[in-house]
Amino acid sequence: MNTTNKDQDPISQMLDIAQSITGWTRDETRKLISSIRSSDKERLLDDISNILEWCRAVEMKQAMVDVLKTMPAGIMEVQWMDGDVAMRFRPDLDIQMIEDESGTKVTIKGD
Repeated sequence: MNTTNKDQDPISQMLDIAQSITGWTRDETRKLISSIRSSDKERLLDDISNILEWCRAVEMKQAMVDVLKTMPAGIMEVQWMDGDVAMRFRPDLDIQMIEDESGTKVTIKGD
């Protein structure tokens, strides 16, 4: 029997939504959600959402750190702004992205 989202139990629906937000596997998502506790059962769904958003923000920041650590020196500009890091490629660089059958290639030219 085929089930639609309407026919799924609430936990499966929550896992589907969380997976779509995080991009994690079902097992990773299930492990995190099963660890979440709330002081108020009425707030549990909000708490789950907030914790998932926090986790994604941490992962995004880690990805930014990985980029900074692997880019050649002087390519990126990083600045502390309003309690967070803002980063960008130096504006004077000529950055070209070319897609071909082997993938995307990035060419960076500057002084």
